[in-house]
Amino acid sequence: MDQQNIEARNDDWLIPLWVKATITFFACSGWLIFVLSLRSEQKTLFGLSAGLITSVAFGLVLSSIPLVVAFWFFPHSALVLFLYWLIRFFRKQICIFALLGAVYLITVRAAPLSIRGGIPAIDLILLLVMALLVQPVEPDHFPLPWMRRFFTLFEKMIGRVNSVPIWFLRAVVALLPIAIVCTYIYLGLNASLQEYGPYSSWEDETAYWLRLRSFSHVGLNAGYNVPNEVIAPAAFSRYGEGSPLYIYLYGSIARLMGWSPQLPILVNFVILALAIFLFTYFAKLDPLQTVFTGLIAILTWPILLYLPLTTHETLNQAIGFMLAIVFFKLLTSREQIGLPVRVAFVVLVYVAALIRLSWGLLLVPVVFYALDGKVFRRAIFAVLLGLGLYISATLITSYLVPPANNSIFLTMKDSLTRGPQVFMERIGDQFVQMFRSRKLNANIAVMFQIATIIGWSMIRLARLIKSRLSTASILQSRTVFDIYNMATLALAGLVFYLQSGFARTFTPSVLLVYLLQAARKDYKFLGTLLVLNLAFFSFYMGADTGAFRIIRADFGTEFPQRASLQTKFEKWIVFDPATPDPWCNTLLIPLAYYDYRLTVVPPGIGISFIADDYWTIQTPVKSKYLLFDRDTYELLADQLNVKLLESSSIGDLYYNLDSGCAENQ
Repeated sequence: MDQQNIEARNDDWLIPLWVKATITFFACSGWLIFVLSLRSEQKTLFGLSAGLITSVAFGLVLSSIPLVVAFWFFPHSALVLFLYWLIRFFRKQICIFALLGAVYLITVRAAPLSIRGGIPAIDLILLLVMALLVQPVEPDHFPLPWMRRFFTLFEKMIGRVNSVPIWFLRAVVALLPIAIVCTYIYLGLNASLQEYGPYSSWEDETAYWLRLRSFSHVGLNAGYNVPNEVIAPAAFSRYGEGSPLYIYLYGSIARLMGWSPQLPILVNFVILALAIFLFTYFAKLDPLQTVFTGLIAILTWPILLYLPLTTHETLNQAIGFMLAIVFFKLLTSREQIGLPVRVAFVVLVYVAALIRLSWGLLLVPVVFYALDGKVFRRAIFAVLLGLGLYISATLITSYLVPPANNSIFLTMKDSLTRGPQVFMERIGDQFVQMFRSRKLNANIAVMFQIATIIGWSMIRLARLIKSRLSTASILQSRTVFDIYNMATLALAGLVFYLQSGFARTFTPSVLLVYLLQAARKDYKFLGTLLVLNLAFFSFYMGADTGAFRIIRADFGTEFPQRASLQTKFEKWIVFDPATPDPWCNTLLIPLAYYDYRLTVVPPGIGISFIADDYWTIQTPVKSKYLLFDRDTYELLADQLNVKLLESSSIGDLYYNLDSGCAENQ
């Protein structure tokens, strides 16, 4: 739009009185918060340092005086017009961050009827109302000539980005997360990949590492890796209470390449880089879209957090990139996709569901988009076939894993006896756990992002309906897919998943939304979500967060007792490849012993652990080897028939005489 058009619409830049009043109230509240923080004897306010609040409030006080004066007495000044343009252009983003502030006040339980809690609450309400009522502005409508020149310069910069060879950008973006992680390990921790080991206190990582090592050496012939000696219905499935497909995939690679402690991380590097590259290639992204894909990869914090760990999170994130290709093709060029490819897309989602059941929620939409015909018929068939496939994936998973320690199966089983109230109780319990610490955390962050995506998409859906598009066109839109993806995921998570796993479990599906936005050039909404990620940086990547401690421990922990412990254990614990009974290759431990010290146990020996509920384990125990502390031994002593083999710094090692296995001589 040229200068004449801007002048013709000059009345658009008349600042409403209520906007000036809102700015004035913000300034006055800044003064009040500053005074309260000075007078307060508390060390923290609103969950933040009182000193930090005092400093921020003082800064706001200093800047608010000239700002208020400018809005009231110089409304046509360049500064005021620029700020007013920002408010109008970013009105939706302001709404989102006002709601985030409200969530924060709820999290820290600020009393809304007190001065300390009420003033910030009123500020956030006014900010939200102002953003909702202010007139929107077009991206190319500027009140000042220099803004037009800046916009032209920005367009030229984008043109330069688009001139960069696409193959080069794809390679850089694919390798960028790996480069960041390696830089942190080598320079930040002064370590190397060769120093990696599952040395943290996270039992899941230790368990995955031990199981991958066992599979790389003995394949399916290992001992049982199960809780409370409860095995899966599938006799061959001996690798834990989660889907064993991750173990089979990574373990098979380890069998081909040869085992090394850091191999799971190297596999993570390869599959993530390959998935990112394939997404940018098959979605035919231009250079700017590829740059945004890189931003997604490095600002979606769980990607960086779990990349240098032995866990299936990176595998699921790579699946997210691959499914983004599937749904981008189905949503944008379904008519050009042949039947074999459509079937392959459904199969890919089904295999993903076998790796993590939450992917099965996408079976209904992938079937719907893969079908042709009338909308109603497609919808009915998609629901029936999609749910049927999901049920079959659930049954296969339940066949492969033990009927214990699985929140999905336990909740479903409980609902059969207690009814639907079980689901409501689980939802309530999840929210209680989320807000129990009175601090923002990664789980609240990801739920807020999901709510933001749903809310933004609902507004777009209303516009689609208002435009009187056909039902088929609306259902074919990315907006409806995003709503379905996030709504079903949130509901399933609140009902079935443990609250502590929200952030990492939900990330791949949220990642799918991000990638589809990049592929459709929806930069404004994508940019908002990425800024939210930046706002949540400390809750994912802060030095005191669990995942960060895990990385530091994995690359910085020494294990000086390894040699002596390994000699002791290998003296008594011997893997027997010829035994027909897997229990003869199994070690039973209390859960508290599940840490890096178990890396001295020979490969192939299964680790069965006693959960906190000791009475749930059936006696006589079946494992050949028992590694107990004194408390565990005394709790089960009356039901044990054992022989002490060795005492160590870990605990006492026993031979179970009731196992029916020959004692090692």
